[in-house]
Amino acid sequence: MAEPQQGPREGSQNQNQNQNQTPEQIEAEIEAARQRLGETVEALGAKTDVKGRVSHRAQSVRDQHGTALLAGGIGALVLVVGVVVWRRRG
Repeated sequence: MAEPQQGPREGSQNQNQNQNQTPEQIEAEIEAARQRLGETVEALGAKTDVKGRVSHRAQSVRDQHGTALLAGGIGALVLVVGVVVWRRRG
């Protein structure tokens, strides 16, 4: 979200504070702001990567429930084969 705009007093206080900083302090603040911006952009990119999120979620489900899903799939296959054989004989 956007920062609220500062009133005249707050702006002048920040300006005075900035004038008392050394170039190294200003560069450190700029670097910290770049770091935060980079993290924000990365987070937004991750939220818009639907394919990646779905893939990650699917892998997570497979990791947690892999054996149960495999057993269920095999059970469903056996059931389908059994119904096909039963209908051909019947």
